[in-house]
Amino acid sequence: MKRFSNIPLQVRLYPVQEEVMDKIVQDTAYCNEHNIDSKSDIVRRSLNNVPVSYTHLTLPTKRI
Repeated sequence: MKRFSNIPLQVRLYPVQEEVMDKIVQDTAYCNEHNIDSKSDIVRRSLNNVPVSYTHLTLPTKRI
């Protein structure tokens, strides 16, 4: 099963975002606890929040 897209997405971060991600990646205890291997893991998880939120908002609600 394929895990990632064939077409990499290029993302331009704000300097503050880059600095914070550098600090996170250097904190090995935090990374181990949260299964973060690289900056791309952080970006993927953050990007996943919007589609999940959108899906929850747009799905019809079930009425009992």
